[in-house]
Amino acid sequence: MRKGWKFVGILFVVVLFLGVVFLGVGFLTGGDAERIFQVADASLSITDSFNNYQEFFEDPQNFENLLQGLPF
Repeated sequence: MRKGWKFVGILFVVVLFLGVVFLGVGFLTGGDAERIFQVADASLSITDSFNNYQEFFEDPQNFENLLQGLPF
């Protein structure tokens, strides 16, 4: 089991390192952070999801209904 976690840790560090390298190269070649967010938002609907969560938790009745529906 210890070898498995070591592999996961190494994989995480490698992916994180590659992400930083790719982001750095993108900025060096004239990339824009706003454009990255626009592309991600267009494909993942980040803004819509955030607005939905915000609307849900603004109304306490929604949260109470959620808690009442739980099996415990």
